[in-house]
Amino acid sequence: MFQGIPSDLPATTSDPPSRLTTYGRYKSILVEKESYLSELSRYIHLNPVRTRELESEDAKVRCHYLLDYPWSTLPGYLNVKDRWPGVDYGLVLVEFGGDNPKGRLGYGKRIREDLVGGIELKGKIVGGCVLGRAGYIQWVREKHIKELPVGDYTGYKALKRYRSKEQVLDLLAVETGLSLEEIKSSKGDRRRLAMELLYRVGGLTGDEIGSLFGIGASAVSQERKRLVSRMAEDEPLKKLFEELFSKCSV
Repeated sequence: MFQGIPSDLPATTSDPPSRLTTYGRYKSILVEKESYLSELSRYIHLNPVRTRELESEDAKVRCHYLLDYPWSTLPGYLNVKDRWPGVDYGLVLVEFGGDNPKGRLGYGKRIREDLVGGIELKGKIVGGCVLGRAGYIQWVREKHIKELPVGDYTGYKALKRYRSKEQVLDLLAVETGLSLEEIKSSKGDRRRLAMELLYRVGGLTGDEIGSLFGIGASAVSQERKRLVSRMAEDEPLKKLFEELFSKCSV
């Protein structure tokens, strides 16, 4: 049933709490339970209203649509009489107080809030397969990377080259002699290099990089595009990026 990450990854008492969760039609991802399982569950439950026809409707209309959607487990998180066999509802509801009236009300409240405010996860999933905090992703990478089937596993390369934000910034400081504050204020190629590396090997989204540098996600995208253009004209800059990328990916 699950493809991508092997379903028999060890889960001893010393391992960080994990969950293998389906995502999309034929895909699965490994999720850090405490940090992202509830968020992923809500994201999936909102999928039916991510359509052109429904995006412009108000939250009340979309909420009714979700509750009437026949292939969703959402109603079972809100009312025990609507549950499907084989679904562990308590695993997600524990974050809201447990599988009880309080927990079910809490989950429903968050769904309504997400309908209004939105929820985005795709940019947080490293290699399209692992969702969790930096330490968790690093743990998966170091402990289980050798167990992944390289030929069949599309996220292998992305996970293999993953480094936490702190590791990327530390490497930049060593290689360029500049601190994060100095890179942030430089507003040139060094800053663009940092943004590109944080995106490609640091697992950060455009919004997260923008927050770090005090700019918007669209500005981050523009800076990364400028770096690509600059490297096409500047061979030493291109070589520097390739060296940094290589060291980050080891």
